[in-house]
Amino acid sequence: QWFRDYPYYALKRGKLHWTGENFRLMTIFLLTGLWHGANWTFAIWGVAWALVIIVWRVCDPILSRHPLAGWFYTFFAAVFLWVIFRSPNIAFAADYLITMLGAPGAGTASIPDAGLERLLISVGCLALLILHRLERQLFHHRIARALVRTSGPVTWGVLVGLSLWLLVMPKVNVNPFIYFRF
Repeated sequence: QWFRDYPYYALKRGKLHWTGENFRLMTIFLLTGLWHGANWTFAIWGVAWALVIIVWRVCDPILSRHPLAGWFYTFFAAVFLWVIFRSPNIAFAADYLITMLGAPGAGTASIPDAGLERLLISVGCLALLILHRLERQLFHHRIARALVRTSGPVTWGVLVGLSLWLLVMPKVNVNPFIYFRF
């Protein structure tokens, strides 16, 4: 909010052309990135978020007609930019992003080799994606009442299993909270 109230409005003197507005947006997001830390990854993160917003504004007629495309755009932009934000340097971010896109791994993290563990992780991730997709329907009262009526051992088993899976997954690879590394 501080960035909006002070630098953004201070730069908003008069009506600007489209390019001036985008330059102002990029300046504010660059400052926001540098506010998070004195590292090139934070500066790139800020400018990249400004570019995401600018592309969103340009593609709004298409994205508003296709909400799923907007969801994918936002999801992948956030995931890729979180990698840049969390990386200790630009080279690490580039290696990580290349690995995410399917290139041979540059890091030490991997999915367990055991078949059952890999299957459980894959099934859990797939179940969470399906649950996320069904999230909108769960807000409907009929669906909520149906879930309450079917509250049996299978439903509780699935919910407890998902909860335990979410508790166990972070123990595989310990990463400190993002702000502990400053």
